[in-house]
Amino acid sequence: MNNLTENIPTFKELEKEILTYGYNICIAITKNILEAYDRKLLAERDRKIYRHKGYRTNHIRCVYGDVSYKRAIYECIDDTGKKVTLYLLDDNLSMNLIGRLSQNSVEAMIETSAKMSFRKAEKTLNQTCRVNISHQGIWNTLQKFGERLEHEEAEMAEKLAEDRPQTGKEVPVLFEEADGIHLFLQGKYRPKHARGKEIKVSTAYEGMRKDRNGRNELVGKVMTAGCCPAH
Repeated sequence: MNNLTENIPTFKELEKEILTYGYNICIAITKNILEAYDRKLLAERDRKIYRHKGYRTNHIRCVYGDVSYKRAIYECIDDTGKKVTLYLLDDNLSMNLIGRLSQNSVEAMIETSAKMSFRKAEKTLNQTCRVNISHQGIWNTLQKFGERLEHEEAEMAEKLAEDRPQTGKEVPVLFEEADGIHLFLQGKYRPKHARGKEIKVSTAYEGMRKDRNGRNELVGKVMTAGCCPAH
């Protein structure tokens, strides 16, 4: 009996091998799609505006591992008349990276660290996905994400002060709903006599309609959140 099973892995080992295999397939597919789309943009670009200047390798840390791919770099003239370089692939895909981390990776960090300490979040993330980041790296990423949100909110506040529509349009009726979500905080951000704070969440929308599956969906949905007084 031992001779029959000595070369057979345990199910735990098999599960890990299959997961690794799946991750590697995801990495390969992502690389191929990004490079194929980049070639399409290269062929269809306005050659009078975008001058091809070769390729550079980029790396993105996705939830299933690091993806390395080549993308074309272009030279063009900006609105001020200066020469600038850019990547059409980044602009068209709205990658919204923080450093080299994908948006899904950052969202996974936010969701996990909101429920546990950064050290536990590190262990959980590295067990469930391939982000491979330290607890300090998680903290640094969330600080950068917060700074980005502050910048976006400042721009929105400036538009509101000038009475400019945020989306460039006005609607006859605007519906609003609000609720609260309790968020556990750590370190200096944790209140003295509580485990966390309540985040006020609101949703604004123009109305409702049926989607192609016959389900109700909101039209023009915009969500906002923040730790602020209820009034």
